[in-house]
Amino acid sequence: MHSDGRVDVIVPREVKKIKKEIGKMEKRRKELESLIEEVQEKSGRLTEEMVEFAQVQDQSGVQKRSLEEKIEELRKTDREEQLNKAEKFIEGLDNKIKKAKEIVEKLTSRQDRSRKRWKAT
Repeated sequence: MHSDGRVDVIVPREVKKIKKEIGKMEKRRKELESLIEEVQEKSGRLTEEMVEFAQVQDQSGVQKRSLEEKIEELRKTDREEQLNKAEKFIEGLDNKIKKAKEIVEKLTSRQDRSRKRWKAT
């Protein structure tokens, strides 16, 4: 085959093309590895935030139930002022629970979008 000059020219050219493609693939692999690391870090932070706000939501719910029991006791007495304060405090807890729930839902949505983008990559 060495007698045919075309083979001697074509093979080195093809090898050069293959090496160039390998270089592009290695560059893309490094980019993807970096992206994987970034997504994992963001996912970890989102999970931590979700846990934090879920705990806030749970703690507020526990406080609310306890106060509701106290309100029931206050209703049996003539402690109108304390009853009003407790009811307003429960309203505040309801708002806190609602906000924490909204934040958890937003974080969950962000995490879902990140996972979908990751799967599409």
